[in-house]
Amino acid sequence: RPDYKFTKPLVSEELEDIKKLEEKANGQDLKLFGSLLELRTAIETIDLLAVPAVPPEVKQYSRLRWVGATAGGYVLHTPDNTSLRLRQDTLGVWQVIQNVSGISTIKAYCKTLEEAFTLADNMIPQSSIGALMAGARWRNDPVTDKQLGWIGRNKPEIRKKFPPDSAGREAYLAFVRKSFNKGQVSDIITREKNSGRRF
Repeated sequence: RPDYKFTKPLVSEELEDIKKLEEKANGQDLKLFGSLLELRTAIETIDLLAVPAVPPEVKQYSRLRWVGATAGGYVLHTPDNTSLRLRQDTLGVWQVIQNVSGISTIKAYCKTLEEAFTLADNMIPQSSIGALMAGARWRNDPVTDKQLGWIGRNKPEIRKKFPPDSAGREAYLAFVRKSFNKGQVSDIITREKNSGRRF
């Protein structure tokens, strides 16, 4: 990119480093980053802040943005700070669980995942459906300051990749803003909050 800042005395040496990083990029667009530090950090943090992929079964059975939970099943957080979880029990029955203010209640038992998604989707108030759609416009908005703060507090290993001075802080903020949008960070937070959780 035109405003890329070369940091090594020999441009050819830095271009060689960039070529090596491209091989590890897993398709990430490296043109977004303006320095070798940003590029290196982007590559190293792919796994630390991997955006959860939408499972094919979610795309098949729901129009809403459910996230696969690391403890199994699927989670959907609603704007009113409640959440729904679909979880399969040991008998293969799908449970639809609602969590309100930390209290979980099984709302239904379903024979199939499709039935569980349909029932859970219908539990969402009509006024919230638009915000929870997989293609909701807000998902492409820039990362918010609150989300940046969450990443800084909950993923300190990312912040540590940048120098501890004000230039490092600016590089960190620029990196997160260039790498993710509001929807992606929302999905990361949902996954992390439910990591290992068995509600």
